Amino acid sequence: MQTNAQWDHELGAWKGRAPSLHIDEYKSPLYVFGYGSLIWRPGDFLSQFKSFPAAAMKSKRLFAQKSLDHRGNSKFPGLVLNLVKDDDLEQKGYKLEEDDQKKFSDPGQQKEEDCYGLVWLVPDDQITAVLDYLDDREKGGYSRHYIHVKLMQETPHYPAKAVIDAVVYTGLEDNPNFFLPTLTGSIPKHSFSYMQDRTVAADIITGAKGLSGTNVEYLLKLQRYLEERNMSDTYINHLAAAVRMRLGTWRRKAIINSVLAAIPSTIRRAINTDARPLQLIGCGSNEYRQLDG
Repeated sequence: MQTNAQWDHELGAWKGRAPSLHIDEYKSPLYVFGYGSLIWRPGDFLSQFKSFPAAAMKSKRLFAQKSLDHRGNSKFPGLVLNLVKDDDLEQKGYKLEEDDQKKFSDPGQQKEEDCYGLVWLVPDDQITAVLDYLDDREKGGYSRHYIHVKLMQETPHYPAKAVIDAVVYTGLEDNPNFFLPTLTGSIPKHSFSYMQDRTVAADIITGAKGLSGTNVEYLLKLQRYLEERNMSDTYINHLAAAVRMRLGTWRRKAIINSVLAAIPSTIRRAINTDARPLQLIGCGSNEYRQLDG
């Protein structure tokens, strides 16, 4: 890794470009793995290259990186996704329970312990341009390096299910924007899906906004992208539900409609016919019994 990268504390980003491997160390063909906004918002430049579904094995995508540029600012940093290895999570006290490791819904029965995303195949003559683009986009504390990913589809160079090396951008634990506190015995529930993101992260995401838009948009567009491609992520779904509950009563119609959409049509018709109008006040306002005296 380059060691001369300097940090801009005011902007919350690397000066110039993200720290990285030297360009001569990259292999041909080059595949770049994306797991967050890159998969639903790759931009016009990256969209011109072919992409394929892939999975980073035994890793989790979670909101473990502060954002002072794209989805927040220096006064109110937002949270964006990071890719963290399962071993690192368990060392911090995050227990990966069996109930949270459901079978992935495709015939291969991949487990949700893998992080599903996309890899882009970068032509040799575009490697420098692609990495320059991504270095600027991911300079908010991310570094690029190689990881092993499993291809979920055949590519021009490899068969489906092949494990290959791909370049990925992650926020390493020693970067100033890393955000994942070590759990202690004072926190009774260490289950992965119910960790601090149900409280701290949901509160931050609900209110943060940066140059690229709101933190809520970042979360909900990723959730929709994954759902539409049968790559549902339990952690993302739980966090999205918690954020929706914090959006206030002015959003209650959208929340109610999303709940009704999950109810069988026969029951839904009965609800629409027989239900009386009620006023919903303070949706989720005492979710953590903070108002109890």
